[in-house]
Amino acid sequence: MASWPPGYSNRPPQGRPAWAPPLERVERMSFAGKVAVVTGAGSGIGQAVSQVLAGEGALVTGLDVSDERVKALAGPLEERGGRAFKVDVSDSFAVDQAFEEALKRCGRLDFLVNNAGFCHESALDEMSDDDWNHLIAVHLSGAFYCCRAAIPHLRKTRGSIVNMSSIYGMVGAPRYCHYSAAKAGLMGFTKALAKELLPDRVRVNALAPGSVMTPLQDHLDPKVLQAKMEAHPWGRYATPEEIAGYVLFLLSDKCDYLTGQVISPSGGQMFVGI
Repeated sequence: MASWPPGYSNRPPQGRPAWAPPLERVERMSFAGKVAVVTGAGSGIGQAVSQVLAGEGALVTGLDVSDERVKALAGPLEERGGRAFKVDVSDSFAVDQAFEEALKRCGRLDFLVNNAGFCHESALDEMSDDDWNHLIAVHLSGAFYCCRAAIPHLRKTRGSIVNMSSIYGMVGAPRYCHYSAAKAGLMGFTKALAKELLPDRVRVNALAPGSVMTPLQDHLDPKVLQAKMEAHPWGRYATPEEIAGYVLFLLSDKCDYLTGQVISPSGGQMFVGI
């Protein structure tokens, strides 16, 4: 039978244990003085991650391929000492330049969040070479280019990488073979890189979210989207801010013992494979 602290019987105390630290004394995740690069930072999950990290004190360099999104992102980040750049992560030269600029400004790098991506629906036998190659280049090659540029600096800070995969990389999805393949590849990439960087104490993890209410859902008819949400085991999609919370947790010192893992916040979607 479990032995409880003095003054307690051998049963779980009711409510919050008296010997537990007060909630206000529980250590918060602190990102003050840390430096992060976030790709796909102009919308959806990437935007939420960038803004929450900056709000917690990190200097954030946000990368996005859209002029309009970079312009909208620049203001909030620059107010907190960060920057936003237009970068196509499928262009290795552009990625290297962006990291050089970020390091020149900030002098260090603690975190990398590989979030850049897009998806479109297509039957495999109707998919062009360009459709396949472009999606793989952004999701998978983009993560490779960014990690390659970041690792020498992350070794110095014992930093952390989070790669944004998807539940589709685990269960697959019809008419999304290219997207499912890229996201599955990103999981394997994450596990291999985590092993490679173990001696350097650089942590590498991945998130594989289920359905999230991002602009990627904008192409759906509202009635179709509503039906999809009603069919979801949790009755709704996740918000970008919820997923950003998982990213911050994985980046934080609270996850110092976690590397090479794929975590799937999906509200039970994994169990039913939708």
